[in-house]
Amino acid sequence: MLANSILFITIFGGRVGYGHLNRCKNLSEYFLDAGYEVKTILFSENKNRNTHSIDAEIYDVEEIESRLNFCNHLKYKYVVVDLIYQDFFRDILDPVALLTKAQQFGKISIFIDSLGSNSIAETILNFKADYLLIPYVCNLNIDSGRYRKILAGSRYAILGKEYKSQKLKIIKKEITNILILAGGSDVSEDSLNIILGIRALGIRNDNFTIRVIIGPLFSVELREKLFFHSARDDIKLEFIESPESLHNHMQWADIAISASGLTKYELAACGVPMLLYSIDKFHYCVNKPFIISSGAVDLGIHPPPNLVADELLKIIDNVEVRKSMSLKSQGLVDGCGVKRLLDELEGGLL
Repeated sequence: MLANSILFITIFGGRVGYGHLNRCKNLSEYFLDAGYEVKTILFSENKNRNTHSIDAEIYDVEEIESRLNFCNHLKYKYVVVDLIYQDFFRDILDPVALLTKAQQFGKISIFIDSLGSNSIAETILNFKADYLLIPYVCNLNIDSGRYRKILAGSRYAILGKEYKSQKLKIIKKEITNILILAGGSDVSEDSLNIILGIRALGIRNDNFTIRVIIGPLFSVELREKLFFHSARDDIKLEFIESPESLHNHMQWADIAISASGLTKYELAACGVPMLLYSIDKFHYCVNKPFIISSGAVDLGIHPPPNLVADELLKIIDNVEVRKSMSLKSQGLVDGCGVKRLLDELEGGLL
């Protein structure tokens, strides 16, 4: 076994996006600082293999079962497996065999799970692991005897170091900065509907700046449509191309309109009042506990422009509502989730 070593096995791109990859990157940075040897195996859902500076072995996702069966890696002290996405149990021929093989790469296994019917906890009743990590706002009833320990809840949200112990956000009486985050690909072009919704409010460019984060998988057609909107002079639009970190943009924002993926935990840590939308019914359902706990506005699934406008109008001029949303969010997520995980593993590595 390699002493002080850790292996990450994860997936990114396509339907999965970059959330799994980013949180493994966040975890790896802590282990690197602690002097650990870090190895990463990535499976990509598309040909865009921008891994945000992660040094890794990269394979096509179609190879996931064969590659893990034939990989001849040394055994690591820890193996972190972050492979569970919405269609995992439909896409993988034998998910139990695959996860069992992944588990064997480490003396101690840490599986990062999903929620609901697409999770290890609810789908594989006879699967045993050392640690099951469920780093979300959730309501769970799991047989804890199957694991050495279950680490669940938003206090274990895996964020970058820049989000750790943020100061309470100052909520301005009048907002000037709106941030739009539509995930890595925005295949349904929700960012366009959000811009149309803001434009419907009659906001002038001398009052607001709207900053749109362009994901690494945005299509050429979507980019062209977005840039067309920026040519008009009724609102001020800025486009930020796939930033390494969203932290500075979240610090800048007075309000965020975002997809309901893992990014909402970063927004919460920064105390940004947020309006969240979901890309499908599954994400809409699993997002409900977060909405209730954080006070975020629920825009439903692929919200039309008029709904975006109506909900935004309710909070733009209501500073007390935005203050309440900010405080609730920062009460949920403090950015110390990785430290808590390290403390659980061996009393803290740092």
